[in-house]
Amino acid sequence: MATAQLKDRVREQYSQLLEAFANLLRSARLPDEGGDAGSRQGRVPGELMEVFAEKMLAACQALLGVVAELKRNALLNDVHGRNAEVASSAAEAEAEAAALRQQLAALQQRLDATSQLVPPPDAAGIAQQEQQEQQAHAAQQGGAVPMEA
Repeated sequence: MATAQLKDRVREQYSQLLEAFANLLRSARLPDEGGDAGSRQGRVPGELMEVFAEKMLAACQALLGVVAELKRNALLNDVHGRNAEVASSAAEAEAEAAALRQQLAALQQRLDATSQLVPPPDAAGIAQQEQQEQQAHAAQQGGAVPMEA
């Protein structure tokens, strides 16, 4: 919606708000003690105070709607601001990714250093371990496995 139309809506709702407030004040006016015709002439006949209060609230709600629309338009149409936010978020994400890569590299180095402390198994040790596992398995099942020399 064009800015001119929003300005017109604000003016219209503002004038309705002022008119409802003025009518509310007129309807709440107490009659003069003298009871002259001038005080009666200022009152708004046939309208209740609640009606004017409701009209004021409706005008205020309409004004709030216009303000919300203006804010929404300002937020959505601020291309430079949105691009700056996206660039900032991307930079933060890239910095976080770089920190995570550094942590991963440090963990990989520690893992490599730890794996070098453990001696690699030799072929004879592996064969002997497998034979012991077979004997233990056979003993559990009650059968005997011939020993290999």
